[in-house]
Amino acid sequence: MTPIHVLATTMAGTREAIAAASALAQSLDAPIHVIAAQPVPSEWSLDQQSAPVQALARQIRQLTEGAQARIDVLPCVCRRLMDVTQLLPHGALVIVAGQSHRWWPTREQRLAHDLNALGYRVMFIHTSGDERNS
Repeated sequence: MTPIHVLATTMAGTREAIAAASALAQSLDAPIHVIAAQPVPSEWSLDQQSAPVQALARQIRQLTEGAQARIDVLPCVCRRLMDVTQLLPHGALVIVAGQSHRWWPTREQRLAHDLNALGYRVMFIHTSGDERNS
């Protein structure tokens, strides 16, 4: 059974992506892996790197409470968001949610495009509103 991968972006975006993944997982009978990636500066100590990633993972676990699907949250310390590819099997189905702009792509749109260019099957879910702090 191949898992569906959700890349955590903002809390609102991650909530939307988990909802979409849950619906898809039910029809495919697949587990969901939510990757809680937090880019951190390389000069930070291991303790400094781990703390924000663990905090993000805890927040995401709260979003998954009561979900019908099998959901695992995978904390990921990385230098840049594209480093998550180390956790993705070749050709994985990846769900990314976030705002989209027509002329200048958002961080989430660039991530989805870059993953697609590497051969991953990417589903991008547009979310509306200012969600940077949500």
